[in-house]
Amino acid sequence: MKGKDRPSRIAGWLNGVVYVLFAVLAVAIVISMNFEAGVLQAFFLVFVAAVIAMTLWLKRQLATLPETAEEVQSTEAQSVSAEVAEEITDGKRAESMLKESEERIRLLFETMPHAVYECDTNGVITVANSAYSTITGYSNDELVGMHIWDMMEPGQQKETLPAYLRHLVAEHPEPSPYICQNITKNGRAIDVEVNWDYKRNDQGQVTGFVCILSDITERKRVEVALRESEELHRVTLESISDAVFITDDVGAFTFVCPNVDMIFGYSFDEAEALGNISKLLGEDIFVPADMKSRGEICNIERKITDKNGKCHYLLVNVKQVSIKRGTHLYTCHDITDLREAETALYWESSVNKALANLSNVLNKPHYSFEEISDFVLAHAKRLTGSKFGFAGYVDEQTGYLVCPTMTKEVWKQCRIQGKDIVFKEFNGLWGWVLNERKSVLVNSPADEPRAAGTPEGHIPIERFIGVPSLMGDEVIGMVALANADREYVARDLWLVERLAEIYALAIQSNRSQRRLEKHQGQLRDLVSSLGLAQERSARKLAAGLHEKIINRLRSTRESMAALIEPEGKGQSGAPMSRVREALRDLVETTHAFASGLSCPILRQSGLEAAVENWLAEDIRKKHGIETVFEKDDNCRVPDEDMEYFLFEAIKGLLANTVEHAQATRVKVSLKRSGDDVHVAVADDGIGFDMAGNRPEAGEGTRYNLFCIGERLRHLGGDMEVDSAPGEGTTVVLKVPTRAMSG
Repeated sequence: MKGKDRPSRIAGWLNGVVYVLFAVLAVAIVISMNFEAGVLQAFFLVFVAAVIAMTLWLKRQLATLPETAEEVQSTEAQSVSAEVAEEITDGKRAESMLKESEERIRLLFETMPHAVYECDTNGVITVANSAYSTITGYSNDELVGMHIWDMMEPGQQKETLPAYLRHLVAEHPEPSPYICQNITKNGRAIDVEVNWDYKRNDQGQVTGFVCILSDITERKRVEVALRESEELHRVTLESISDAVFITDDVGAFTFVCPNVDMIFGYSFDEAEALGNISKLLGEDIFVPADMKSRGEICNIERKITDKNGKCHYLLVNVKQVSIKRGTHLYTCHDITDLREAETALYWESSVNKALANLSNVLNKPHYSFEEISDFVLAHAKRLTGSKFGFAGYVDEQTGYLVCPTMTKEVWKQCRIQGKDIVFKEFNGLWGWVLNERKSVLVNSPADEPRAAGTPEGHIPIERFIGVPSLMGDEVIGMVALANADREYVARDLWLVERLAEIYALAIQSNRSQRRLEKHQGQLRDLVSSLGLAQERSARKLAAGLHEKIINRLRSTRESMAALIEPEGKGQSGAPMSRVREALRDLVETTHAFASGLSCPILRQSGLEAAVENWLAEDIRKKHGIETVFEKDDNCRVPDEDMEYFLFEAIKGLLANTVEHAQATRVKVSLKRSGDDVHVAVADDGIGFDMAGNRPEAGEGTRYNLFCIGERLRHLGGDMEVDSAPGEGTTVVLKVPTRAMSG
């Protein structure tokens, strides 16, 4: 029964092996999409080798069956013939099953998606499947008998392949994939990868090779494209100035760009060693809830300090990603140059605006030295960020430096005994500026040999700028600043020098204005004195004419009348009458001349009566202009000189009305307004445009108006003129009562 059981067991093994192989093949096909090509090819190679080995083993087992039957027949003779026949039947059944298994293996071999072939130790192809024909373009008959290098691209690799095969046969190294380039039958170059294993005989000798070939042309193309893309990204990241980082949810780095040093100053290794993005950008870069809802946050502005202590302004974009275990992609763009350019542009615009405004303000004559100094210092401190400073001018008379701005915050903090805003001696750095007429910028005064130190109680000086204000070669002032919250730079010095130039112009303008005001005051005094002298001379002359000439002429005329009257009807009466008439005309003419020099009514009855009489006798009767006179009861002018001045001023204004206004009505008012007396002359004439030129007037009129205005200003009063085309003219004289009492 031993011989009978043997073929049955072999048949059972054969069926089991076939089923197992098909099951493995099915599993391999299902999972093939999840494996790389090399792994799958290696699996098939092992699978095919196992099939071939199992087939050979089964063949050897079946080959022994007939021999075993003959031995049984010779030893046991006829008694076991039935058993032998049964065993032969079992062997044939096993052989049939083997053929079925070989057919299944052949089908498997032919339907595999990968090229499978065998070659001997000389590289001659002995077996190839249809996939190999599909890849190379050669038929199976053409492939069998070809050397494996016949299809290789000419070159060193093709030339060395035979030697390599001999090395494999001799040394039996561990199999490893072999990659080369083949030429298909139609001349197309393809990249192939060969996974192989040794084929051995029963003695273990290498008789050839079992190979699985894969067309990796597309894979190579993708790999090349991937490498090129990676190289492009690497070069791009190294070339751009932006820094790129990838972090996990807690900010730990999963990727650091190679050019991190361009912004942050750290090398790649140093940046990686920092470990967390917060070490570069600070804490709380974004709100996690905002990132979760939006997915990306752009233009986060951060101010950072690099490894070398330099300040940078960055725009940071953060985006949610899933790359290299990272969840957040950071892109950092350095906008320091842009920010500095914007700051410089804003600074320049502010400076130009400040200089223009300052020039406009300081060129107005009514500002004092103290106000000018305050303006200059305020702009200088604001535009340079200085905590302290002063602006001072050189007194023309003494040559001392006067610093009115010292009375501000500096004065409160200074603890020097006997401090003063007037400096008679020029010492230290600021003294050097005045003595040498040169600017100075020092950020370390303690190390400056020109500095004389600061006296006890003085504010500590950490940084200093001093600029002289020059008018030609003459120093007329200076601007000094101290203790900015940063180091002073060249543009600060440039700015202060421009301010010092404007300060010099303002000082010079103020000096000239003071000189002009002094001369104007002297001129007003002179004009007033001249006018007063003229008025007094006129009154004196008028009084003399009345007392000595007019009165005597009247007396002579009366005497002549007395002589002529008795003769009445005599012939000599006619000549005497003519003499009397001549004397009468002479008296009236002399009286009119004397009244023009000094109104007798003004001397006798005062200003109000004189104005009212002049309006009635001269303006209404002589020129036909309707007149109105208004007065306050308490508007008496006690000063004789002031009465005469006001009367002459009213006469001059009425003369302008008669000559230029073409008026039909004129009103004169004399009223009290507080401590002042207001005299107004208003007409209904043609008027004139206040913005244009006033109507032409004679030289005498212009001189009279000038004298009136200057005399009033000398007395502390003023003259106002209000007129418009077609609306008449009103002139108001305002005289302070204190001037009347003086």
